[in-house]
Amino acid sequence: MIPHVDRRPVIEGLRALADLLDSNPRIPAPRGVFAVRCVYRSTDEEAAAEIDRIAGELGTETALENSSYHTQIHLGPVRFKASAMLLTPSTLQPTRYRCDDCAGTGLDGLAQTCDTCDGTGFC
Repeated sequence: MIPHVDRRPVIEGLRALADLLDSNPRIPAPRGVFAVRCVYRSTDEEAAAEIDRIAGELGTETALENSSYHTQIHLGPVRFKASAMLLTPSTLQPTRYRCDDCAGTGLDGLAQTCDTCDGTGFC
């Protein structure tokens, strides 16, 4: 199990980036921001339970891709994903599966919202 992560520096850093980009229009903005929280627990069941809890807080679905059990939310071009690598993934039943059309990114080849999954990355 990993120690608790202090949320304040992450939140302050995201706000500082937004303020920097907002106040300096000559600085090019990224096409998107991808933040990941890796979940480490002693058993697959504990890790899956934590992903399920996070999905409940986000109001999102879970997905199983290979041995990665995860949930994610898209806030425009900003994506937050919580993921756990499982040793025995076959024991889980995800609520949704990764979108094959956009490979789970939520964006099509033109960096527009995927029509198949409506930008969620899940089908």
